[in-house]
Amino acid sequence: MNRNYVTTNDKNLYSRNVNSNLVGMNTQFKNVNLFETNKNLIRPETLKKYNIIENKELKSKLINYPYKVVLSHNFTGDGEHIFDLNKSIKDVVSVKLQKAFISGITNNNLDGIDYFILHIDELSKNYGDNTTDKFASSFAILDNHMVADNGDGGKNFYKNVFNENGDIEYFDPPKNVLSRLNVKLFTDDNNLNNKILTLRLELLIETKEQLRVY
Repeated sequence: MNRNYVTTNDKNLYSRNVNSNLVGMNTQFKNVNLFETNKNLIRPETLKKYNIIENKELKSKLINYPYKVVLSHNFTGDGEHIFDLNKSIKDVVSVKLQKAFISGITNNNLDGIDYFILHIDELSKNYGDNTTDKFASSFAILDNHMVADNGDGGKNFYKNVFNENGDIEYFDPPKNVLSRLNVKLFTDDNNLNNKILTLRLELLIETKEQLRVY
């Protein structure tokens, strides 16, 4: 009988204390330096030679959980509207204005407007003077982008995109909950009484909740 190996039915193999049968014997676990003698097999040169893809673990990182919010409203009588979100967002750490667009017919008194001032009561990051300046406590500015002739007197387009304007507000400590947005629009000298236009907002709201991405 070959005594270099311990048989699986040897009761002493499973003893809780030091197994005397294994002390000083050549067992199937003898080659503890197997990795050292074969480590050249996993060198980059060997992997490339034999066209082997190295098995690396997936890399990941944690980011703040993002919520994409899209809002749209047709203003027909004044420049104010309250958006009630269909889901309250808790522990908000930042709100980024990704895109904002306004379109309106020029023959409804939009032809002489160079820009719009966007106010959101819950987001008031901009500074201004303390008189009648509408820039104070505003969130963003929408500049005149283009005038297009649609066969009905033309149409004005205004826009604000993040890669050009970078409008974002941070909260430290995080804002407990965000469930509505009270939006107001102004021109440089007055609000939008009796003006007809459409506003669309795209917001990216991040919370302190963590999300793992790969």
